[in-house]
Amino acid sequence: MEELEANVERWHPKGVKLYTAEWKGDSRGWKLTDPEAYRYLAKSEELGIKNIHVHKGPTIWPLDKDAFDVSDVDHAATDFPQVAALRLGDAVDTPDRERLRARHIELGLPGGDDDPLLMDTLTGRSLEVDTVRAHLGRARLTRVSLEANAGMCRDMLHDRYTSIGVGEKEE
Repeated sequence: MEELEANVERWHPKGVKLYTAEWKGDSRGWKLTDPEAYRYLAKSEELGIKNIHVHKGPTIWPLDKDAFDVSDVDHAATDFPQVAALRLGDAVDTPDRERLRARHIELGLPGGDDDPLLMDTLTGRSLEVDTVRAHLGRARLTRVSLEANAGMCRDMLHDRYTSIGVGEKEE
């Protein structure tokens, strides 16, 4: 925590990046729901850090899938409700943010820097703190449903037609 405080005092960061799949020593990584992670998140909030970027990708060694699991993100986002108050402009300027902005606008939702990052897609208003967990859960379920449906459709098309589809490679 002392290092975080010193870095904030020196650099005044808007965000931090956390790597849950560290490979230091015999570590098997950690989860955002671990007590030490919660202390870090609380200290970040206290110091005014708004953006917490969590890297959930593979590490060098050991390749422990638990560290890549994103289910702990919902819990941390719900227990640290400042995520509900974030604005689109609070997010780091990346292609992902701009894709989200474009998607908001495409759906007729507000997409300016002062507009909510997480919003009720029916009203365009910020989510209430107590709805963040359900919102993130529905978003993940929708993504999984779309991926599963696309996979089934690809398999059915592959079985029905003898030629390969666009983007597929010959076996």
